[in-house]
Amino acid sequence: MLYKKRIYIDLDRVKKRETICSVLNNKKYLSDEEYEFETVEVACIYDELTFRGYLFVLAPVIFLLKHFSFTDDFVFYLVKKWMDLHKFQREHKKRPKSFFSSLMSLCVLLAFFVGQVLYRIKP
Repeated sequence: MLYKKRIYIDLDRVKKRETICSVLNNKKYLSDEEYEFETVEVACIYDELTFRGYLFVLAPVIFLLKHFSFTDDFVFYLVKKWMDLHKFQREHKKRPKSFFSSLMSLCVLLAFFVGQVLYRIKP
């Protein structure tokens, strides 16, 4: 079995890494409050290995965001949907039943398993 116990996330490390939200914040798409919500409230939901998988899987998207502007609006739309889902979860203590919620769950699961594999390769 590939599963590794939960490794708690280091929020200082999250803030130092380049993420989609940090790039969007630098480009003034996300306000400082929205960025803080994403890095503090949402990041604590996930563990360190999921974050590692997220960085690995989304590295091309982060590169495109940093160096080109044609993806900004589309990625910003997805990030806003992501944030809306997390706000809904925080307020209602349950996950909404929607296509995007299912897609989000699938993406988190993918990031989790990629993080597990990366941990096995290089702990």
